[in-house]
Amino acid sequence: STLLASSAASDVYKRQILKVLIDNKGLVLSRNQILDEVWGYDCDVIDRTIDAYIRNIRKKLRLDCITMVKGIGYKFEMGQAI
Repeated sequence: STLLASSAASDVYKRQILKVLIDNKGLVLSRNQILDEVWGYDCDVIDRTIDAYIRNIRKKLRLDCITMVKGIGYKFEMGQAI
């Protein structure tokens, strides 16, 4: 049951991250900006957690629509299916 709850929470965070990126389509958002939007300003989640979530979102969507901007963060752009 804890594993199911953890998986459900993970799916919620993935959807929230994707929504933040889509709502800011074309804009580069830093990991910290995404963290603040999804987890709030007072969270114990490290910024590299975003990388893992983005990797899982990309895999699940099978679309190349989330681009990493090296040293800055991520942006959402419509891309091609992978």
